[in-house]
Amino acid sequence: MSNIRHTVVIRRDLGMSAGLVGAQTAHISDAFMRETIRDGNDFTTDEEEWMKAPYLSVLAVNNLEELRVVIQDAEANSLPVHKWHDTVPSTVQPNSFIPNVLVGISIGPTDFDAIKAVCGYLNPFNES
Repeated sequence: MSNIRHTVVIRRDLGMSAGLVGAQTAHISDAFMRETIRDGNDFTTDEEEWMKAPYLSVLAVNNLEELRVVIQDAEANSLPVHKWHDTVPSTVQPNSFIPNVLVGISIGPTDFDAIKAVCGYLNPFNES
């Protein structure tokens, strides 16, 4: 079994519904595919290996500051990081939306041990 994994890290403070979290997770997860295809690049060996047996972890951070720490740590360890910005419902002003919010990131696909070294302390999104 391959040790190649893909991890999504998503912000809790945006107050998204479970359905919106699911949709955003899907967007974040496949961002690397869209970027690779859009830019006309080939998939890496890790990406191709992951596509044969895709495994996705969804982890949570409490806010943007914590997400920035994960991004810095991942980039410092030369892990592939893909950022996802989107428009999300405002939790402060009902029936309004906030554009271009950094909702979350994906790390990988890459070696799962390298991912755990960076964000192994984070909880799954569904846990507090």
